[in-house]
Parts: sequence; structure tokens; C-alpha cells
Amino acid sequence: MIINRQAGEIAKLHMLVLIAQGTNDIQISVQDADLFKHVNTTAKLVVIGGMNHIFKDVEIDRFKNLATYSNPDLPLNSILISSIVEFIKK
Repeated sequence: MIINRQAGEIAKLHMLVLIAQGTNDIQISVQDADLFKHVNTTAKLVVIGGMNHIFKDVEIDRFKNLATYSNPDLPLNSILISSIVEFIKK
């Protein structure tokens, strides 16, 4: 299973790790992100409401979600940006 392999790789990391997970991600679930945090307890987990896999804000509707993948004009989620900046500053 891909998620288990990814969790195994995250567990091996001995560096700062930021796990940014959107609640409207149709590829990776919040439960998957929780698993990643569980295997690397020093990682920082940020769960962002309404964000999808490509870091855009979108409704829960699958078709609207998929439409964001080909729309480069949509801005990145602002909470993600501030979370990355805060993470880098530490």
C-alpha cells in the first residue's frame, strides 16, 4: 500500500518535517496525514479546511475539485502560505 510506504519513509526522516493536509484533498486523507504524524512525532501537522491536493481552496464537490487541477489562476491557500513561512522561520 502506497500510504504505508510513504509513512515508512517519513518515519526515517531526522529533520524538520511539515505535513500540510487539506480537508478537501481527494488523493490523501486527513487520516493518512495523522498516520504520517504518528510515525514521525516531531513533524508539524497542519490541517487546512477546504484545501485540496494542489493547495487550492475548493468545495467538497469532486468535479469542482478536479477542475482546480487545470486552473493555474486560482491562488494558493493563504493558511498554507503562512504555515510554510512560519515553519521555515523556525
